[in-house]
Amino acid sequence: MPSMKLFKNKTIKTALAFDIGTRYIGVALYRNKQIFNLHTIEVDNPSKIKEHLVKTIQSYKPDIVFLGIPRRGKIRKLVFSLRKQLIEEYKNKILIKLVSEDRTSVFSRIIVTIKALRNRQNIKKMQKKAKTKGKIDAQSAVTILQLGLEKMRLRVE
Repeated sequence: MPSMKLFKNKTIKTALAFDIGTRYIGVALYRNKQIFNLHTIEVDNPSKIKEHLVKTIQSYKPDIVFLGIPRRGKIRKLVFSLRKQLIEEYKNKILIKLVSEDRTSVFSRIIVTIKALRNRQNIKKMQKKAKTKGKIDAQSAVTILQLGLEKMRLRVE
């Protein structure tokens, strides 16, 4: 995958994506022209989500961060609030973008990568199991990163 341009003279070297949920945060990384499924952060207290995001951002020092937006629910409001807080914290240092999370496309990509999930009913059943839910959130973060980079229409070097 070629290097991607963010602005005229700024090439994206590192990008992070987060799939934020009430119990888990999926994290994906774009670095060295590759996308990695990093890990899943287990959230014991929703009020500490920002703390987890900031710690991960400080570890990887990305040029851009993508936050997946759930279609509905209390997490949707939380994501918008987190974006404002992160923009304030990282003024002009890191670009923070929201990515609308289309669950059907996310799940269709998950099906390809997780062989055990064969149809949407299986996905719903698997989501209820904590270990599998963490894997789904991590893979969703990869999809959010891919969608974010595609939506930005970044120019290829």
